[in-house]
Order: sequence, then structure tokens, then C-alpha cells
Amino acid sequence: MGLNALQEDNVSDVPSEGDKIPAEIDWVSKGVVSMVRDQTRSDWVVCASDYAIAAIASIESSYMAAMNLTGVRLSAQQIMDCTGLQCQGGSLSSVFQYAQLHPLYLDSGYPYTGEDGTCHQNHSIPVSAVQVDGYNIVPNSDHD
Repeated sequence: MGLNALQEDNVSDVPSEGDKIPAEIDWVSKGVVSMVRDQTRSDWVVCASDYAIAAIASIESSYMAAMNLTGVRLSAQQIMDCTGLQCQGGSLSSVFQYAQLHPLYLDSGYPYTGEDGTCHQNHSIPVSAVQVDGYNIVPNSDHD
């Protein structure tokens, strides 16, 4: 996934050509893996928002790893409301396409409700340093 990080002064430990890259990295211990989100509403109805949650978690983790940050939580509800896919489910591609064209909001300013809603532009302060500029969908059979 390509990310434009507008705050490049936060980037550290970027490997240079010839640097040895470790065989394994524990991203959980580095704090760049988002916490699991609950898709259940207060009335125990499940919203089919897994597409939005999975894609947002991918963007969050990519951004946190690139910027050496932790705790970034973006709004899955924004994705659901503003793509028009709501609780009916959608594709990861639709989320990444949306994220290439629109600023992504913090979950704290556009919280998850697990219900169909109306898109609220300028609902909160966008994470202006996060801009998806490209993505690749890896086929299920590709293990490399």
C-alpha cells in the first residue's frame, strides 16, 4: 500500500540499501496492529462492516509502521457512510479507492455505530498525514 506521509520528520529506522532486513518482525509488540473491533451494535444486531474494518486496520497499520507511531485509530463508520456500502458489506478495493480520494477521519471524531448512516464531511479533524496513493490486492494463493 502506498501512503503519502506528510510528516516525514517522524520516520525513523528506514532501512538503507544493503541493510540486513530481519526474517521476522513482531508488529504486535511494535504496537502497529490495531485492536480487534466489535461489529455488534447495542441491540446485538451484527452489521456487515468487516470490509470497512479490515481495510481501515490495514491502512492504520501501514501508517503506524511507516511513521513509527502507535495508537492511530481511523473511522470505519466514515467508510461505511461515505462509500454508500453501509452495513450491506463491500470490498477492500472500494475502501482503498475511497481513501485515495478523501481524507480519513479519526474514530474518536467519527465513531463506529454499526448502523447505516449519512456521510458527514468535515465531521472531525481529518488525519491529513494519511493519504493512500496506491494499493495491491494479493491473491489468496500467493504465499510469497
